[in-house]
Amino acid sequence: MTVIHAWRLARRYLPLLLLATLAGLALGWAWHARTTTFVSSSHVLIRPAGDIPKLGYASEPMRFVKSEGQRALSDAVIRKAALTLQPVPSLQELRDSLEVLGGSADDTVELRVTTDDADLTTNRARALTLAFAESSRSALTVTPLYVTPAKASSGRTTSLVAGGLVGLAAGVVGALVLGSARRPVLGPDALQLSGRTVDVYPTVLTGNDPEGYERLLGWLHQTAHRPQHLVVQLRGADRRADADTKVMATGLQRAAALVESTCTIQVSPASAPALVEQRPDRAVITVVCADRRRSTERGIEAAVTGWATGSDAAAIVVHDLGRGNHR
Repeated sequence: MTVIHAWRLARRYLPLLLLATLAGLALGWAWHARTTTFVSSSHVLIRPAGDIPKLGYASEPMRFVKSEGQRALSDAVIRKAALTLQPVPSLQELRDSLEVLGGSADDTVELRVTTDDADLTTNRARALTLAFAESSRSALTVTPLYVTPAKASSGRTTSLVAGGLVGLAAGVVGALVLGSARRPVLGPDALQLSGRTVDVYPTVLTGNDPEGYERLLGWLHQTAHRPQHLVVQLRGADRRADADTKVMATGLQRAAALVESTCTIQVSPASAPALVEQRPDRAVITVVCADRRRSTERGIEAAVTGWATGSDAAAIVVHDLGRGNHR
């Protein structure tokens, strides 16, 4: 499948793409509303109260501070913080909402609290920070620095954009799958008919193009190996192509009256198929009319199989007869 083919498929299934994108936006909104959490962080300064080498601060200060920071997860700190909150959470719930991280310097740690409510997140961060500072060992100086207001972990705009892109991608995949399954006719070069061998008119023919019909008659004459009498039977690729075959019959009949040729040309529209006996000097060509905006290769194959029968019958496919001002 070429890029042009894919682009035309996207234009053909534009309503599907728009619907899929809207569905993706709705999914992104729902995902944001369901999964959004709030995060509040507090930074705490930890230093020895005096020159106490046994604390290990002098040799490995970062490791020492991180180790001391884990005391924020102890039962003593969690219980002290829980008693200051309303409603009082369980110790396990409060502990699960807390994460202790290394700070931006060797002597700080970050207490990060995550919940699904902004006010609850900020209140828990403050309570845990104060409880941690008050429960510290006497040999340490634990100083709360600041508590950041609760912020959403993911933005609404990000969720909507992600959902829209996912929906659009799903729509594109769906359009390509549908297009591949139905094999839409986008032009003569897009036809890959299986089964019976057919000749395909090499260019797109519009509804009101007198010179185009003259060129088509010349091409049909050559395809039929220049017979003395050429009978062109018109058929539609589906029931909706009746109007197209009538337009084509009119155009071919007018062109046949203008073409100077030793060959006599008879045009038979779909409503009155010609029943011509087989004769050496007479060629019967069945032309299957297909509108590239709505026909598919499978529909054309079915029409070819149903109408172009017999050893002297050739099936010609002409595209896009509905693009003129004949409606």
